[in-house]
Amino acid sequence: HHWDKRVPSLDIEPDKVADSSLIISTVDTVRHTATLAAWLEERRPFILSGPPGSGKTMTLMSTMKAMAGQLELASLNFSAGTTPELLLKTFEL
Repeated sequence: HHWDKRVPSLDIEPDKVADSSLIISTVDTVRHTATLAAWLEERRPFILSGPPGSGKTMTLMSTMKAMAGQLELASLNFSAGTTPELLLKTFEL
């Protein structure tokens, strides 16, 4: 794929630059979004891993927003205190 050709050009109004919901597409964000969308469409399980602030949640939410109506979201946040027992308890019905 020629990912650089898939990055849309964007003209941003000066007063919109500080908008926290603004996502500026890059080759990486376009590639990540396409990969996540493919995995979601195939119902493939995955885990996003990375340091805080690396864009995991932003990328996933942006991808899911683009796929609105096709998915249901179950979100779990983990921390150093998350144990396997706590995770299993979360799924108990």
